[in-house]
Amino acid sequence: MKFGNRLLRIYASLFVRSGVSRPLFGAYLAITSFMFIAALYVRHISSRDPGSVFFDPGTAYTPIYSAFRQQQAERFIEAANDASPYDLGHGVAKLCVGVPSIARDGA
Repeated sequence: MKFGNRLLRIYASLFVRSGVSRPLFGAYLAITSFMFIAALYVRHISSRDPGSVFFDPGTAYTPIYSAFRQQQAERFIEAANDASPYDLGHGVAKLCVGVPSIARDGA
């Protein structure tokens, strides 16, 4: 909190010395805060984009959605192995198609 108060005093001394009024100081502080938050948001959103200035190769290539879908598939396979053949579906299946999206051992 000391740093924030010190920074506020520095801003205030800059504006008071130059004759800027308090509402104008508030507007300047609001715009500066908005621009800082917007820059952080854009950095977060575009860190996975290879054409961005904020590109981060350390986190860009982590398979977030694929890992989630892999966990879902593994849970589904475990549930299917534990269930009896009559519990798997309601009614008669006419067509069953499986398209593997990732390589699995054992399933």
